[in-house]
Amino acid sequence: MLYHYKLGLSQVEARLVEFKNQEIKLYEKIRGLEFSVESKNNRIERLTKEPEELKKEKEGLDTKLIGFQSASKDLDNLIGSQRSDKNKEGLRYNDTITDYTRPSPSIESNSNDLQNNSTSVSENEESTSSILSKPEIKFMKAADSPTVIKTNKDETIGKPSIKYAEMYRKTSKSYNVRGNQRN
Repeated sequence: MLYHYKLGLSQVEARLVEFKNQEIKLYEKIRGLEFSVESKNNRIERLTKEPEELKKEKEGLDTKLIGFQSASKDLDNLIGSQRSDKNKEGLRYNDTITDYTRPSPSIESNSNDLQNNSTSVSENEESTSSILSKPEIKFMKAADSPTVIKTNKDETIGKPSIKYAEMYRKTSKSYNVRGNQRN
């Protein structure tokens, strides 16, 4: 009877070890399933939040688009209201570019003057460096004035690149003391 008892006990212990091994495997499977369920829940949360974020972003972009469209309409109206070139003629509008370079004077010399200079030098026997003739200056007429180039470009006045606040900003923080004055 003792033999049967020990045999039954060893069988029960073997089953117990087998059940513990199965229990460990089941706990590992449960942990894996819990992790996959948790990751799927996180993904579901992200996917439900994504449309809300996209809606908010779309609303922001729609407001920007409306602003750009209204600005575009304003610019179109401004461009359409610009005066034509015919209307600008009476307002001293000048679209010509004038070449302001001074024309070089033309110098004319007569062959008689050169002969007279050479004879006077030979008569007086002076060096040629001491006697200089004055060149004649020919003045140009108004018809020979510099060329004028016309363009069809509108002149635009650009805003100064320096902001007004920066223009008046003090560069140094030290106080200026005049003469014998003390703070």
